[in-house]
Amino acid sequence: GLRDPKLAVVFATEADRLAGGRDPTARDILAAAHAAAGRFADAVTAAESAADLARQAGRMDLARQVDARAAAVSYTHLT
Repeated sequence: GLRDPKLAVVFATEADRLAGGRDPTARDILAAAHAAAGRFADAVTAAESAADLARQAGRMDLARQVDARAAAVSYTHLT
């Protein structure tokens, strides 16, 4: 299939906006889109926010998964 990471960021940003910036899954998808586009610092920031939102919603499994992905991106691309 076709991949366009920049377009993925556009769509994920809009989805996050439509969710009012309060949905951890939408924010996690935005983090993945940033990572796919090579915007690793933005990916980590969005992932950390997604994990915080997940914790606030009591979704601890999602928070742990997102934290793990953020740590992997940070370690792989920002160190």
